[in-house]
Amino acid sequence: MASDLLSLKEPPDAFLTVSYNQALGILKVAELKGIKVPEQLGIFGFANEAFANIITPTLSSVNQKSKELGQHAAKIYFDVILKNKGPQLTNYEEIIKSEVIIRESTKKRKD
Repeated sequence: MASDLLSLKEPPDAFLTVSYNQALGILKVAELKGIKVPEQLGIFGFANEAFANIITPTLSSVNQKSKELGQHAAKIYFDVILKNKGPQLTNYEEIIKSEVIIRESTKKRKD
């Protein structure tokens, strides 16, 4: 898919991916097509995987704070649902703010 999109007469200038496998695939396609990242193409990942800092170029990412999300979900389950002896919880909201991490795979455009 990335190869097809990057072959268009007017290809995209950036990709936002939902997984690092996709981001790595786009990075590879760009390399094969001679497209420079981030000069010609921005790539933004999601989940802030541990290897984001060690590949070249380092990948910009949305850190959804998966570990913190899991800890909060477990706390709600054990402290609220189990202690109340059943799923009586009808509406509960917990907000965990994501973080945008800018690395080498993106740059600010100068128009």
